[in-house]
Amino acid sequence: MGNTAEIVVSKEQTAGAQEAGATQVQKALSEILKSTPFRTSKQSQQLLQYIVDQTLAGHGERLKERVIGAEVFGRPPDYDTNDDPVVRARAAEVRKRLAQYYVSEGHGCSIRIEINPGSYHASFSDFPRSHANEPGIPESDQVHHEEPALVRQFEPPITVSGTKSASAVD
Repeated sequence: MGNTAEIVVSKEQTAGAQEAGATQVQKALSEILKSTPFRTSKQSQQLLQYIVDQTLAGHGERLKERVIGAEVFGRPPDYDTNDDPVVRARAAEVRKRLAQYYVSEGHGCSIRIEINPGSYHASFSDFPRSHANEPGIPESDQVHHEEPALVRQFEPPITVSGTKSASAVD
C-alpha cells in the first residue's frame, strides 16, 4: 500500500489547543481594551468583550441584535431594533476602533480580532511575526509588513467521463 502515516488527535489535545487559542485571544482582547482607541468608550469595550466571550464560548445564537441590545445595553428584551439602532451603531464604532488599533498600537499583534460588517460574530486571525528586528533600528521605528496566515483550500479531483483529472486551485 505504500508508506502512510496516520495522525490521531485526542479530544484532550484538541481541547488543549482550543484553550491555548482562547487564552491568546483573551490576552489580545485585554490589550485592545486598554488601547487608546478603546480606552475612552465603555460601550465599545463592553460590546467587544461580550462578542468575543460569546464567540469563544460557542454561543453564536446569542449574537443577535436584540439579544445584544438587552444583555449589553440594558434594553428590554422586546425593544424595537428599528427605533433604537444602538447595537448597529456601536458595532460600526467597534469596527472603526479596531481598524484604528491595528494601524497604530496593534500593528505588530500576532492575533487579530475582527467583526465583519453585517455580523456580530468575532473572527480571529493569526498574524505570524515573520520579520526579525532590523539591526540598529529601534522596534518602535521599524515598519512591519505582515500578511495574515492563509489556509489554502483545494477542490477534489473532477471526474470527467469516468476518469479523474487533477484540478488545481491557484
